Amino acid sequence: MWRPTECLRGLAACLVLLSGSLSSATAAVRGALPDLSVEEIAVNARCQVVVRLKNRGPGVLPDSAWAVDPRRGVVLKIRNGTDRPRSAMLHGIDPQKRLQRTGAQLTWVSGVLVDGRVTIRAEIDAGNRAREINERNNVREQTLRCVATPGNRTRVPTTPPPSPSPASPPAPGVPPTQDGNLLDTAVPDAPSAPQRPVTDNPAEYEPGELLVFSPDMSAARALAREAGVLGMRVKRRRVLRGLGQVITVLGLPADMP
Repeated sequence: MWRPTECLRGLAACLVLLSGSLSSATAAVRGALPDLSVEEIAVNARCQVVVRLKNRGPGVLPDSAWAVDPRRGVVLKIRNGTDRPRSAMLHGIDPQKRLQRTGAQLTWVSGVLVDGRVTIRAEIDAGNRAREINERNNVREQTLRCVATPGNRTRVPTTPPPSPSPASPPAPGVPPTQDGNLLDTAVPDAPSAPQRPVTDNPAEYEPGELLVFSPDMSAARALAREAGVLGMRVKRRRVLRGLGQVITVLGLPADMP
């Protein structure tokens, strides 16, 4: 170990020792492994699942993590309750490779919707494509609550609603009676059919399909060309102008796991 007192022996010896220490430290950093983690799972005002990812280091994430081939690239999987998990590749989530740096974070708005109270499970590098210093922080579960309404999706408070009083008022349109006879009363209007919440989820896919997010159409076309070389074909594509994303659904070859 280099000690400051050794510099007293001569400036040249001091410089040699210092250079050797820096070279050893640089080599150690280059050999360090990254550490991807799911830091937080939340829901935004539109009932969309939001995932915050981080590279805790101490090493950088290699370029191979952004490979288009799902057999080599890092994949993020999100499961909504008991539904089939949705997959998105790091190539589409982080096209600028922000997570490559040590300590970098990325917040991604997914196409997964929350309607009611559900448990969301998010797993980064689900296929263990990247070597990491810690594999135990790749998965996180969080219970979220949100109500989707037509034309708008708003969060609701986590406190339960107050219990109804024992004496309930008569239903709207039905006049109260004293003798229980409804023959002389007007027929009430038929209740309106409940409106189904808007759940047009662009992330829906079938078995044998892969969902990829791209920042623009040119990147989506480049992805299609690279995927074609691997035997994958584009089944459908959708532009999310509000999110600035292009969703491509690829059909996987039958021999691809």
